[in-house]
Amino acid sequence: MEQLWPGVPMESALRNLRVTLHAARHALEPEPAPRTPSSYVAAEGEMLFLTVGRVRVDVDEAEESASVALASGDADALGAALASLGRELLPEDRCADWARERRRRVEALCEELVRRLAERLLADGRTKDAVGVLREALDRSPADERLHLLLVRTWCAMGRPRQAIRQYHASREALAEELGVRPGAELEALHRTALAALDARTVAPRARTTPDLAHLDALVLISAGTPWD
Repeated sequence: MEQLWPGVPMESALRNLRVTLHAARHALEPEPAPRTPSSYVAAEGEMLFLTVGRVRVDVDEAEESASVALASGDADALGAALASLGRELLPEDRCADWARERRRRVEALCEELVRRLAERLLADGRTKDAVGVLREALDRSPADERLHLLLVRTWCAMGRPRQAIRQYHASREALAEELGVRPGAELEALHRTALAALDARTVAPRARTTPDLAHLDALVLISAGTPWD
């Protein structure tokens, strides 16, 4: 009653509770027999609870599937568990204190599923799928440095230093904007690795051991004022 009607006198809160319970029971069982207790909402002294065995709680089932998937490490199971937990928990009660801790727990579990799924996909050689999973997760949590780190490492492993550098700068911007911090040492080291790989790729084609004599002759003729044929 304190949670539902804070500041309301006890007598009024108790009356509100009785009306609410009556409405809830009729919503769950539209045509109950007279004086029949609810099959779903039970009371025991001052405790109210949902009847075990008659009620399924989707987030409980999703958390259980996630635990099984994390233990198995199977990519399909991890993906299915992530899809089950990917929706926001109780969006209509986003600011309610009583839902905050459970929401944090679900969010932490989702983060773990994303990392494990991406790592599994990379180990299986499914790099494009791994990149897709990480990008989608970063759309939801742009300041998650661990996701940025994994994606930069993925780009480096794929031999795509430009994308790795772009991702580093995206992480730097998001971390500065949301948290006021810079990327950690590991992400900075990967950035330097990507820069070195890009420099090596850019410089290598410029090395030339034999001059191009045809081009050299043309330059001599132009510099001497010889007209074009």
